[in-house]
Amino acid sequence: MPYCGKCDRHFDSARALKQHREASSRHEQYINFSSWLATPVVRPSTQATTLVAQATILTPRDDEPSEMLISSLTEFYSSGEYSDLVISCGGKEYRVHRVLVCAQSKFFAAACRDGFKEAQEGNIILPDDNPRLIHIMVYYFYHLDYDVQGQNQSGHFDRPETKGDGADASEPTLVTHAKVYALAEKYIIDGLKGLALRKFKAATESLDVDHFLQATQEVYTSTIEGDRGLRDVIVAILFNNPRWLDESKVQHVIKDLGALAFDLVMYTHRNGRV
Repeated sequence: MPYCGKCDRHFDSARALKQHREASSRHEQYINFSSWLATPVVRPSTQATTLVAQATILTPRDDEPSEMLISSLTEFYSSGEYSDLVISCGGKEYRVHRVLVCAQSKFFAAACRDGFKEAQEGNIILPDDNPRLIHIMVYYFYHLDYDVQGQNQSGHFDRPETKGDGADASEPTLVTHAKVYALAEKYIIDGLKGLALRKFKAATESLDVDHFLQATQEVYTSTIEGDRGLRDVIVAILFNNPRWLDESKVQHVIKDLGALAFDLVMYTHRNGRV
């Protein structure tokens, strides 16, 4: 009877033995399972356990490659090395990298791809934008974040007189997030727009009514009706703080912003109070 010595197994025919050998992907690595099962278990020593623990600690984290990439991008942000495009605004020049900017902004990608004169010359001028918001935009391209409460960041260009990475020191944080959101929509930077929305929501956890009203006016004058991101946040806050409606300053803002009044009525209706 055909026999496989490596597996200690008999087969009915030579053909069956041949098929077994062809199908077995582990034949070259012989394991005698009977002997293996009979071998007593040897527990690792304390020293071995310690070495394993140290090796585990030294194993790269899942997010380490991303951190290394952002660290490299930050260096290019600071030095401007290998830059091949200039974004100009308010007398400030930002030496940036097309591949990085265009990968995150459909506006700049189209400008560079479709042969705009500015892109061909390597200098895109943004004369109608607020310089501090453009500063935040460029900072985001290289850090995938922004912090209006942060300290001045080092870089390869002169920055406008602002605090953090672009915020006006006299402007409420909530308003800055709303402006960043609108800028991201204008230049089709989906990542920055989503980040601004999340930061706006987080900033509403500890609210100052006056700052909220300033942000409300900014949101309803800088976004279109169909863009519900920030608008829905504003309406939900008003809905959850009905006592605010007794204040004349709140009433004044709602009266001036007809779309807000309509949104508030519809939101209240959908949530069962009307």
